[in-house]
Amino acid sequence: MTVGGTLRKTKSEIPALFLSGKQRNIHSSIFGFTNDLTLVSYVPARNKTVILISEQHHDDTCMGEEKDHKPEIIMHCNATNSAVDILDKLVREYTSTRPTRHWPLKLFLNLIDVACVNAFGNKRRKIEDACICFVWEKNGETTYRKG
Repeated sequence: MTVGGTLRKTKSEIPALFLSGKQRNIHSSIFGFTNDLTLVSYVPARNKTVILISEQHHDDTCMGEEKDHKPEIIMHCNATNSAVDILDKLVREYTSTRPTRHWPLKLFLNLIDVACVNAFGNKRRKIEDACICFVWEKNGETTYRKG
């Protein structure tokens, strides 16, 4: 499992060079590396700065002109955010939790909800894979196909 995502600018651990986007060009990136983490500061628009951290990426790869020179970390984060949003939506819609003030119970019930969504997805895939359609030919032979 890897860690990655956006950081708030109020974190004291982020160097001041990564925070300011006023003096930097639009679509510019600054990278910071440690042994196992990569920190990137990207300027998407004037006076805007996006700060991301990743445990998976260890280089300063950026996309080309058509992708506004976005770092690969941002592209990966954008691609995986939709899956998290869908999971959150499904957990909210089909929840088994109840109001409680005890955080261990809340955490346990949330784990149950996520496990149920995961089991439902696996069951649905197995049903779709097992679905066989019968097709009768004119000569009397039966053929099988998936779908």
